[in-house]
Amino acid sequence: MSDPYFNDTFFRSDPYKFMPDQDINFAFSRQSRKSITRISYSQQDQFDFNQNRYVTLQKTFPRFDYQLMPFTLPLGLVNNFSFNINNTEILNNGYTQTAAAAYRAQRAFKINKIFAFTPYASLSEGLTFGDPNSSSNSYVTRAGAGGNLRAELVTGSLDVSYNYLKRFSTGTLQTDTVSADGGIETDKIYIQNYFRPTPFLYARVGTGWNAGDNSGAWTYGNRMDPLLGEIGYNAQNGGLNLFMQDQYDVKDGNKAFIMQSDFKLFRLSRGLLGMTNHANNINSYLINTKLWFRPVGYSWSFDAGVDFEIKQGVFSAYSKSLMLYKEFHDAGIMIGVVDRNENLSFNFRVNVYCGKRNRANATAQEDSFWYPWRRPGDFR
Repeated sequence: MSDPYFNDTFFRSDPYKFMPDQDINFAFSRQSRKSITRISYSQQDQFDFNQNRYVTLQKTFPRFDYQLMPFTLPLGLVNNFSFNINNTEILNNGYTQTAAAAYRAQRAFKINKIFAFTPYASLSEGLTFGDPNSSSNSYVTRAGAGGNLRAELVTGSLDVSYNYLKRFSTGTLQTDTVSADGGIETDKIYIQNYFRPTPFLYARVGTGWNAGDNSGAWTYGNRMDPLLGEIGYNAQNGGLNLFMQDQYDVKDGNKAFIMQSDFKLFRLSRGLLGMTNHANNINSYLINTKLWFRPVGYSWSFDAGVDFEIKQGVFSAYSKSLMLYKEFHDAGIMIGVVDRNENLSFNFRVNVYCGKRNRANATAQEDSFWYPWRRPGDFR
C-alpha cells in the first residue's frame, strides 16, 4: 500500500510499498467498438497483531461494470451510459448488494467563430438491495445539468462552466430536506484558460466557485477553490520534458507545488528530477531522482533512483530502488529491489502481451505526445 507518511504519489513510483496490509485485485475486461465490459474481484486485508494473522476488512465479488462508448442520437445529442452491480462484504456487517446506472446527454452549439456552448443533462440511479441492516430495498435518484461556454481568444481557450447535481431523498423523487447539504451535491462555477502558443508548450490557469446555499456560513475564501497554475513543456528534440503546477488558496495561502521533469543525460540514458512541497508540511521538500537507461537495439533496461526529503536543512534519503526490465516477443519481466525507510522489499512482475503488434499500430497519434501522466515506457 502507498506509504501515508510521504506525499510522493505524484511521482508515479510503484504504489505498492511496504506496509503490514495487503490488497488482492483481479479483473477481466473486454472492449469492443461499442462497449466495455469488466468483471472484477477485490479484497482488502489488514494484519491483526493480536491474532497474528490477516483479517479481511472488505471483499467485493463480483463487481460487474458495463459502459457504452459515446453514441449519437437525433438532434446531434452525444450520449454516455454506464451500469454496475457489486456484491460487497464488510467486516462484521455481512454482504451488501448494490447497483447503479448513469446516463448523460450533451450537444455542442457553434455560436460564431469565437464562442461555442455545450449544455448537458444527466440522470443516475443507485439501488441498494436488502442488507443486514434492512430487509427492504432502497433507491436514490440524482439529476444534474450544466454547460460550458468556450471562447477562442488570443490568450488561448477560455472555458466558463457551471455544474449542478441534485440528490433526491431515499426512495422518493422529492427534495432531500433532511441532509445537511439539502440534497445539493454540486453547485459550482468553473473558469479555466488553456494557452498553447507552440506544439511543445502549454499553460493553464483555473479556479472554481461554490454557488451552493450554505446559509451564509461560507465566506468568500471558503467558497473559492484554490487558484491553479500549470505549465508543461516537451522539447521538440526530446531533450527535456517539464511539468510544474502550483495551487494557491486565497484564504490559507499556498497549498502545493509540484515539479516533475525528465531529460537527456547521455546517449543511451535519461535522468529524472521531481520535487513537491505541500501545505500540511510546509517545511518538507520531497525530491525524486532517477537514472533511466534504455540501450538502443537491446531488449533489457534498468532504472535506479533515490528519493529523499529536505526538512529544515536536514537531508534524509527515504527510498532507494533498482529495477531491471527484459522484453521478450510476447512478454516482459521486471525484477526490482526497493529499500524504503529501512524496509527492504523485492518485486517480480510478468506481463503477457496479447496482440502486441496490433496494439502498437492502433495507438492514436495524440497519444504519442508527452503528458505528465504515466504512459508505458515512461518513468514509473
